[in-house]
Formats: sequence, structure tokens, C-alpha cells
Amino acid sequence: MSQSNISGKNIARLHKLKLSTNLRVAGLADIALAVARVKPHKKTQVEGVGQRAQGAVYESQ
Repeated sequence: MSQSNISGKNIARLHKLKLSTNLRVAGLADIALAVARVKPHKKTQVEGVGQRAQGAVYESQ
């Protein structure tokens, strides 16, 4: 990944994908949005996602 953060445009796309009728797509978008809220920058995503992944998964269900 060469992108340093999750942009506003990508967050808007994820919000649209979260409304998808495909449950897998909607679920993955929800998880990605949870990561974007908690750790919007790439370096801190890698460091912090493992610590908070369970919480994000449980919140999305």
C-alpha cells in the first residue's frame, strides 16, 4: 500500500458500500470504516488494528 491515509473520498465510498445488498461487501466496508475512525493514518493502522480488531468486528455485528 502506498497510500498514507484513508481519504475523505474513500470514506464516502465505504459509506456507500456499507449500504450494499451484498452482505459480505457491506460487512467489509463496515470494518474498514471502523478502522478509518480509530486509526485514519497508515502507520498507526498497522500498529493499532490488531489491538482493536476484535472490538471493531463486534461493533459491526
